[in-house]
Amino acid sequence: MPNKSTTKNAPRKKAKLKASEKKFAELMVLDKMGCIEAARLAFGWPCEPKSSTAQKAVNLNRAQRIIKYKFQIAQKLDQEVTAQQVLSDTSNIEFDSLRQFIYRRLEGIRDDPNAHGNSRFKAIAALEKMVDPSADVNLILMWVDMMWRASMAHCPCCHKTFPLRHIKNEKLNKFREDVDLAPDEEAETLLDRRMTILTRADNRKKPHPGQIIALNAPERNIAGLGPARCGKSLLLAMFALLAFLIPGVEVWILARIYADAASEVEYLDKFLNTLFFPYTKHIITRRYDSKTEELTLESKWGSVLKIKSAKAKGSISGRELELALVAEPGWVPDDIYNHLRARMTSRLGRTLLFGTPQGFGGILGRFTQMTGKDGQGRARRIPTNERTIEAGCPWNISLLKYSMDPTENPEYVASELAAARQELTESEFASEFEGLMASAEGAIFAQLQERHMTVIPRDLYERCAWVLGIDQGPKNFAACLLGFDGRTVVAANEYFDNDPRTMKSKMDIVRDLVPNWIRKAGGDPNRWVLTIFDCDPPILNELDEFEEDKREWPTDVTFRVKDKKGRWNQENWRRETYEYLNSLAQPTHPHIYFDDLNCDYLHDQLLRAQTSKTDEGKGWVIKDPVRGDHVPDAFIMALFTILSGQFTMPDRKFDTGDPYAEAKRAFEFSLREAENKELSGFTEKRPTSDENFKDVFGRPRKGGGSRSKKHWNYKDY
Repeated sequence: MPNKSTTKNAPRKKAKLKASEKKFAELMVLDKMGCIEAARLAFGWPCEPKSSTAQKAVNLNRAQRIIKYKFQIAQKLDQEVTAQQVLSDTSNIEFDSLRQFIYRRLEGIRDDPNAHGNSRFKAIAALEKMVDPSADVNLILMWVDMMWRASMAHCPCCHKTFPLRHIKNEKLNKFREDVDLAPDEEAETLLDRRMTILTRADNRKKPHPGQIIALNAPERNIAGLGPARCGKSLLLAMFALLAFLIPGVEVWILARIYADAASEVEYLDKFLNTLFFPYTKHIITRRYDSKTEELTLESKWGSVLKIKSAKAKGSISGRELELALVAEPGWVPDDIYNHLRARMTSRLGRTLLFGTPQGFGGILGRFTQMTGKDGQGRARRIPTNERTIEAGCPWNISLLKYSMDPTENPEYVASELAAARQELTESEFASEFEGLMASAEGAIFAQLQERHMTVIPRDLYERCAWVLGIDQGPKNFAACLLGFDGRTVVAANEYFDNDPRTMKSKMDIVRDLVPNWIRKAGGDPNRWVLTIFDCDPPILNELDEFEEDKREWPTDVTFRVKDKKGRWNQENWRRETYEYLNSLAQPTHPHIYFDDLNCDYLHDQLLRAQTSKTDEGKGWVIKDPVRGDHVPDAFIMALFTILSGQFTMPDRKFDTGDPYAEAKRAFEFSLREAENKELSGFTEKRPTSDENFKDVFGRPRKGGGSRSKKHWNYKDY
């Protein structure tokens, strides 16, 4: 026998609805009757007021099985009303919506456990004959038509690339005839093929010249710097659309926060709705995560587009990309660069950045300032003009950096430029209205600009005395050579070495390099008068060893001052030197310059230096993965010696030589010039004037070319 407790706790079987109970529920829903009246017609109960049958009708109306059945009837009624509205609301019937409704209604009957078996069987039979409208092959043919017009094909046998439209596609041709689509157009160049798609996506907004530069660029990476209203968001959306149409790709739009990419997503939605209306919702699946605010678009041909936030660093990993589009890159932190670059390796992905620069920081500054090595193995910044395909740069590291002009945008109000120039500072106007990388907020050397890096005249080097700053260490060893003519400071050269050698060996290398640097620049090595070393680690033992080897250090030596720890004050030597550098770099009368060949890397580091948020340390923040802040440290120490007057300007020494020997050479040169003039009519090839000068004087002629007799004297060669 079963246990009483077991019988008591056993689940009760659900009672099935009787036909009379179904009629009772249908009368209340369909005919809008009350429960008393419906009970009289369905059960034949008298239901007198305050009778047991009336109470029984009320209780039955509250039963769960009746409530659920009434809800099912109401749902079916709503669906029928929707169908009637589709058919009668307009004379232009939306057959796609009607077909979609029928398909979903048949699915509902098939999956309804309460429906009659015969009805469910007929629904299954109808579904087998009917195709899901979201999987209609015609929808895919809409995408195929677009790609056939604009894509290129590659033959694996002959390795030739040719337009895809040259391949015959019978199904596509039939589809074009059925829906009355235009035949293929001639599109030979990359820009023509891209414009074929963009014109169909939006035939109202045509790319202006600044946008066409990027659309026509063959470089792997593109950085477009532009002020407000120059069409950066629209251009990013164009590239997002072109990449999203390629099957199987993954594309990211990366921004500081998701809201910064809102304009790009809005443009992209408009493009897709224009191209695939009214089937966009069947072709593009849209998923939005409310917790992370990450938006994902996935197409029927397997491409994926995601909106990523730079704040969610953990999500920027584990994927391989074909294209990364960075919106407002000036606000995206530079430490995202290495994570993003690692995503591009296996698929040879591209990175496109379009935005308004915010000083020299952010991923935009890190991206455009590529570090490489010159012929001598020294680290240097590779100029962007050397990274174009036209300049011979390999495709995998190629970059096109250019500035976009807002006045090329037809919707731009040009009169605002003059008004904004009066309201903003020089650096603010350059950033927001000219799209230039000017000093950012928080820059410790706010007066320093790109114009301070230039070609240094030789006569300035000839007037200079020289001081060398050295930031020594067992691993990182840096030096910076400054010239000073009593008024102008010139950063002439720099040195950095992180090889595992001793400090003495590195000092020996610098000792030999500096005179050659000065001589090559046009200065006098005898005017190298001072060297300043860091006080930590100590360098006295190495200097003593040089003295023991009878090779004393060629200049006077001084050391960096030590400041007390804690909040820096007016007596802090670093703070005074930082202020001195800003005063030298004032825009009206600058008195500091950086050699564009030898100190471009140093200049770039100082431009990007930010003010430290704490009172501890050096007062600056310099993030450089290659050489840290060692060379800027050497520069600041050398500049401090000029500020504090630690060395005096030595008198210039002139080697006059033998004046009679020089006069003889000048006379010999004039005879050869006269001989050349007399024999000019003969066909025999004669040496040029510059060749004669070098042969006689033993050195090349300054400036080149013959000089008139009016300006000639033998001292001015």
